[in-house]
Amino acid sequence: MKKQLLFALVCLLVSGCASTQLDSQQRSGRRVRKAPQLLVQPAATVESDNLAFNAEALSHAAAENVAEESTPIENIGGHEGGESKEQVRSSIMSIKPENNELVQKWIQYFAVRDKERFQRFMDRGEKYRELIESTLEDNELPAELYYLAMIESGFNTHANSTAKAKGVWQFMPATGKRYGLEVGVQVDERRDPIRATEAAARYLKDLHNVFGSWHLAMAAYNAGETRIMNAVFRGKSRDFWELGKKRVLPTETANYVPKMLAAMIIARDYKRYGFRTPQGETMPDLDAAEVSSPVRLASIAQETGLSLDLLQAANPHLLKGHTPINHRSYEVWVPTNQVALVQSRRANIARHVFRANVRVAMAATEDASPSIHVVKRGENLSLIARKYNMSVAQLIKSNGLPRSGKIHKGQRLRVTGDAVARGPVREEGSDVGRAREILARSKNIPGTVANRKLASPAGRSVTHRVKRGENLNLISRKYGVSIADIKTKNRLRRDVLHVGQLLRVQ
Repeated sequence: MKKQLLFALVCLLVSGCASTQLDSQQRSGRRVRKAPQLLVQPAATVESDNLAFNAEALSHAAAENVAEESTPIENIGGHEGGESKEQVRSSIMSIKPENNELVQKWIQYFAVRDKERFQRFMDRGEKYRELIESTLEDNELPAELYYLAMIESGFNTHANSTAKAKGVWQFMPATGKRYGLEVGVQVDERRDPIRATEAAARYLKDLHNVFGSWHLAMAAYNAGETRIMNAVFRGKSRDFWELGKKRVLPTETANYVPKMLAAMIIARDYKRYGFRTPQGETMPDLDAAEVSSPVRLASIAQETGLSLDLLQAANPHLLKGHTPINHRSYEVWVPTNQVALVQSRRANIARHVFRANVRVAMAATEDASPSIHVVKRGENLSLIARKYNMSVAQLIKSNGLPRSGKIHKGQRLRVTGDAVARGPVREEGSDVGRAREILARSKNIPGTVANRKLASPAGRSVTHRVKRGENLNLISRKYGVSIADIKTKNRLRRDVLHVGQLLRVQ
């Protein structure tokens, strides 16, 4: 009897191994494989329809109700409503659209249940398409990442999440600052589509350098690199779909990548899914013009004759309608053909510089806005400091704590407002050291690139090839470095550049 039971057990194990091998073969052959069970997304955590498709969860029932009405994604052809076949083929080679059940359910949801809103986001995105795709190309990134902004914000520069993410790319404060964006109560460059897109491109490139997979890089953009590295380590796989099947990914993230792929598939062949040609306003060619600061946009309009509405639309990150009071000069966006005009009137504009109240100046950044953290059981200063992107020394000093750093449950600590109460998914400040540590521990995971590093913007060796219309001001802003640094690194005596010139910027 024991022998019979043992034989049955061996047969069961062998059949299990065969099944695993078959699944692997199907994946490598790009056949349709059974997707992990659909994960229901949490309730809305955003205002209005700011974030693209987070307000309504796609439940099992919803998916079943629309299954018969939608078009399956096998044979993505007939590209009469989008780019040419060559463009689509080239694009798919960068980030291929997975043909699985979870992606199909999101296609069905967007094309049937949320059709009006999806059309609205396609229309709105036309304004930023050229900007985003050219920035991605400059950074040698796939053009499909354009659709990440659709899922993040619906291309809304004023998008806000309850987790304090803002702008088209939904940067959290600490991550935005890490990639060179100014974040404060007067100026929030996360709302600047130009600067935020450049920062998002650098961040996505770093994430891909770490994970070696665009699916995981996009997941990390949503949840934070440390959380995804932990998922890779726990799931012993670098396959996004496998991690979803093992349920080691946050619920929102498990749906985030399928949503992006579904949006990409629909938008690239929109007529097939019953959508009309996107109709959106165009974004004017803008360039940076340096002016004295602080000065109101209305004063710039008065001295140059430019439309105030145009200046406000081009600079949505100037939250109070003026340049920052903690800067002596600041670059505002103006139409490219008006930069010379603004520069010629700079002395007149400087007469409008206003004196700011010292207390107001101190509150110019979010770091100056204190919040309270109530100590919980098991917490220490190191954990709390990491959560709020502070140092232990800062916590001790701002709270008058003893050098020992001893704290107790229920104690109220003053912390900066930068990372107040992280959202349930996206991390406020990514700890590069922890991500690297997890990478080092995951050397035995198949496909893990243990020697990859997440480069900080200031620590990489980066070159830039000068394009038509660029100047040192624009390039320095793009990479978050000073003009003086660029000139020193490249031994430039003058500010004159020529098209095709290769500059070392970092």
